[in-house]
Parts: sequence; structure tokens; C-alpha cells
Amino acid sequence: MKKIKSISQLADEKRQLKLRRQYLELKIRSDWKELREDLRPVNIAMDTVGSIFKNKAATNEHSAGFLKNTVTFGVNLLAKKLVDIAGEKLQKLFKKEADKKD
Repeated sequence: MKKIKSISQLADEKRQLKLRRQYLELKIRSDWKELREDLRPVNIAMDTVGSIFKNKAATNEHSAGFLKNTVTFGVNLLAKKLVDIAGEKLQKLFKKEADKKD
């Protein structure tokens, strides 16, 4: 870190830090929105289906990827089960809320 020798240098440094903070905050917001979008059940399902078809094509070309395909299939199956469980829990929660209103 460079040594600050005057008030104007301090003001410049503060301005640069403020701009950097604003940039990083925007980047965090953008990354967060992207993460939320990626974790939507519809997107997970589409990625799973797409990866299955992509992996089948790769398997036909290179049979050496058997372990990778097995792991990918297991991860996709686990993700599907987690999405199903989360969907059931949300459905029960909404049903309870609807019953409370009645």
C-alpha cells in the first residue's frame, strides 16, 4: 500500500475505494441473482436432462468416461430427489396455510 502524503491523495483514495465497493456490491447482486436462477427447480431439471443427453453422446464417442457418467448420473438423481422433497415440503406448507385461512 502506498503512503498517502496529502489530503487530496486521501480524497482520491477514498473515491477509488468507494467506486470499488460499488462495483463489488453490484457484482455480488448479479452473482446472487444468477445463483437463485440456477437453483430454480425448472432450471435444475433442464440442466439434468441436458447433461444426460450430452453425456450419452460423449459416452458413445469415448467409453473411458464411464466413471464420470456414473457420478454425474448419481448427482443428478440426488438433485432430483432433493427437488422432489423440497416440493413436497412446500406443498405441505401451502396446504397448511390454506387450511388456516379456511
